[in-house]
Amino acid sequence: MSAVEDIFSKKLDSFYLNNPFFKEGNNETPNHEQIRVMILFLLTELELPNYVTIYSDSIINIHFLNYLSLLLWRNLDRTYRIKLINMKITATISCSENEIEYINARILGDNGTYPGDEINIENTKYTIHHGLPMLITHELKIGYFIEKEGFINKSELVFTAAVLLSDINGIFHFDLNSTHQLMIPYSAFKELDQQSIKSFIFDLLIIQDKKSSETYHVSDSFFNLRACRTPAIFL
Repeated sequence: MSAVEDIFSKKLDSFYLNNPFFKEGNNETPNHEQIRVMILFLLTELELPNYVTIYSDSIINIHFLNYLSLLLWRNLDRTYRIKLINMKITATISCSENEIEYINARILGDNGTYPGDEINIENTKYTIHHGLPMLITHELKIGYFIEKEGFINKSELVFTAAVLLSDINGIFHFDLNSTHQLMIPYSAFKELDQQSIKSFIFDLLIIQDKKSSETYHVSDSFFNLRACRTPAIFL
């Protein structure tokens, strides 16, 4: 292991092994400043922008922290993850909140034909952000930090059917086969305004997709970037 790789490994050891909150069976919740420090560490190690300075201070919360920690965890070398698991270290910090409301968001696929205007039907919003079509739904769930990549939920099916049966001008096709999807507790950004929520969700989807396509190991911090998407068709 080179000197740079050794430093990287020691930094991860310091974060996961010396941090009591990631210990299996831990019931303590970090305070606001501790969450801030951990989020800044994860943003640095994931080589992401400092979202703390982009959005309001309300994103300093345990849900965003767990999201980033899971991103890092899933992209670590398997041997290192096994080491952490054997030492009773978990990927996320347990949360005492019994979350009910979640946001399920999806960037729609490239093979669709989409409306050019924003549409709201019940608990689902169709919107366009940075030229990419998105569906954002509010889901009621009991649990914590659920991921549903690749699955189509009932709200999305109801929304697409309602649009197809409506009097909205145009013939549309919603490509729901995209795996650019996430589900995260609404508490992660409930204090943001609606435009900021949309922007923040979009950022999370993009970085999730970016990190899932990268090579990121304890002994190798080299990033392989995925090529840009083909634009969808808007009417």
